[in-house]
Amino acid sequence: MPLWYGFLLIFFAVLVIATIAACVTYVQKYKRNAEQIALDKEALKLQFDQVRKEKLDLSDKFEQLQSQEKTFRVAYEDWKSKYESIEHKYLQLRREFDQMGNTQQTTDKCSPQFSESIQQLDDKLESLSQQIQTLTQTPQHSDPELVSEMRSLLNQHMLILQQVIGEETFTKLTLSHVAPTDPLVWIVGIDENVKEKLVSSGIRSFEQIAEISQKEMRNWFVLFEDVDQNLIESWPLQAQAILQTKNKDKTEQV
Repeated sequence: MPLWYGFLLIFFAVLVIATIAACVTYVQKYKRNAEQIALDKEALKLQFDQVRKEKLDLSDKFEQLQSQEKTFRVAYEDWKSKYESIEHKYLQLRREFDQMGNTQQTTDKCSPQFSESIQQLDDKLESLSQQIQTLTQTPQHSDPELVSEMRSLLNQHMLILQQVIGEETFTKLTLSHVAPTDPLVWIVGIDENVKEKLVSSGIRSFEQIAEISQKEMRNWFVLFEDVDQNLIESWPLQAQAILQTKNKDKTEQV
């Protein structure tokens, strides 16, 4: 066999081996690229699912906000109409009340032997009323036993005063000592029972409800467990809307 023929065979053998090695290397590289592409595709799919889930959550929250807005709007229109009706009655009653004589003229009609007793009881009534109001407005710092004792003492003096001067005169006499209470039942979710609990805790006005703290609101969640928490959270907003309407009406009247 010629020598050049042997070299030719060796050359072709080396060429075949190099070709096979190159093919194997290319196949492995292509396989790795395919696996990486599959992993990237799976990661993108997971990210897409996460984004879609967040979009659905945001859509649900948006629908809830729209539903709450409709609820608040209906409630606003309802209590606004009630407020206008009650405000008209209030102004009418206020005009009638202004036509009445001074309550001092009524107290002058009492028997002379009770005049000094009435004055003393009246002074005590005013003092105790102020102390009770101060204590109930700061329940987190007050002593429950002290508040109960003060209430009991106040009730005793009020009962004695009522027996001395009569129920009608007693009502007129104590009217000036009782802190005025706003019609809290205008707020959706507050009925007479809820109102009594609020008043007993020192909440008497829309301003107090509008400026309520988050800590006090959490206490309301426990105190009014029968009332929906979302409705309780809307009380400050409703109170602010009522105050804005009242201020607007006063401005228009001026």
